[in-house]
Amino acid sequence: MISFDSKNIRTWGLLGIGPSVILAGVAEVMRNNPNAFLITADLGRPNGVHKLPEELKDRVFNVGIAEQNMMGVASGMAMEGKQVFALSYAPFITYRCADQFRHLMGNMKLNIKAIGTAAGFTGCSGGASLTALSDVGFARSVPNVTVISPADCAEAVKAVLAVSENDGPAYIRLCGYYRLPMVYKSDFDFTIGKANVLREGSGVAILATGANIVGEALKAGEELDATVADVHTLSPFDGELIGRLAETHRLIVTVEEHNIIGGLGSAVAEYISSITYRGGGESLLRIGTINEALPHVNRTHMLEKCGLTAPGIISRIREVYPDSCG
Repeated sequence: MISFDSKNIRTWGLLGIGPSVILAGVAEVMRNNPNAFLITADLGRPNGVHKLPEELKDRVFNVGIAEQNMMGVASGMAMEGKQVFALSYAPFITYRCADQFRHLMGNMKLNIKAIGTAAGFTGCSGGASLTALSDVGFARSVPNVTVISPADCAEAVKAVLAVSENDGPAYIRLCGYYRLPMVYKSDFDFTIGKANVLREGSGVAILATGANIVGEALKAGEELDATVADVHTLSPFDGELIGRLAETHRLIVTVEEHNIIGGLGSAVAEYISSITYRGGGESLLRIGTINEALPHVNRTHMLEKCGLTAPGIISRIREVYPDSCG
């Protein structure tokens, strides 16, 4: 049984989000479920697959740089009653495998847990093909697929354990590599479809998703005395929380390392447009990337350029809501 104590959480943060998911999350599932398997498209070494215990390695397969084939193999195993974790870069396991993702996972509801690493700007220094800024929009549009974007390494491990308990498809989106800052420093509740409120404030409610982003939103929230929530699950969506915050706050802000079209901002806008206010909710500010080609420098530079840091978030909020505190 994994212990979510401060020592493990610090270790996972240093180790990196991909290796933490594999060596803590997936390994734990495989130990407890002999029908759990891991398939990777030649991404084993950077994610620590080679460090898995020897007794688990007979259930690990590397299909090489052949992502669509990987999803086909995973579907065949799932049809035989196996639970399959499929590991590749986020843009490859979504865009490149779009038909397999849509049909085998969405339509057929096969028990495939797709893990997409290097999401957002993480791999952008490698060029456009390694940048994933609309993968959530795609995954959210596929029926029956649970979509999770963890805030840190500990939550990523929790996400793996949570999806393993459900017999159905899931997509776990991993941003960042190693030395990720911690949002959660001790054990915490994680329920699929239920956002975690990290602090209560007034006036402004900041809804954030993804590694680094939630932490930066929390810093901004402390400066502005804003409510901050970690929206780790994009599908199914926590509309109940959004409705409550819309009624009690003057401004709702979404922050994501993703195109504002299709991601968290869209999910919140869709929900808000479908409810009738009884309170004073008035405005929605979406902070993310815009729908155009972007330069490819490195993740840190691009997060700053897009205003996805605490100073950038604070500046944008004060532009549209000058009365914000702090």
